[in-house]
Amino acid sequence: MKSQYIIILTVIITLVASMLFLAQIEQNQRNKNQDFWSIYFITPLTQTDNRFVIDNKTQSDTTFHYEIIQNNSIKESKDIEIKKDKRKLINTKNYNNQSIKIIVTNGKNKKEIEKK
Repeated sequence: MKSQYIIILTVIITLVASMLFLAQIEQNQRNKNQDFWSIYFITPLTQTDNRFVIDNKTQSDTTFHYEIIQNNSIKESKDIEIKKDKRKLINTKNYNNQSIKIIVTNGKNKKEIEKK
């Protein structure tokens, strides 16, 4: 009876150790292959809150340029440097519940988000 508990305990410890080891390997693999950036609204469903985030997962520090456009007119435009693996919250003005488009570029790629 006692030997069964030892066998079961050994199997459980081995399985847990294996899962932790595999999880660590997967996390390291994911971090090595990252080379992208993204933009997103903090509150996508709230019309009055236009704050957004630029998330830099590229392999180097990157200078981003963003423009906030309303009614085909540029309301805000700015360059901002974000270190690799960091994100930056961009606070914007309230644009009277009207639709806005945010265009972000990093020199190579362009991404857009919009609130209507």
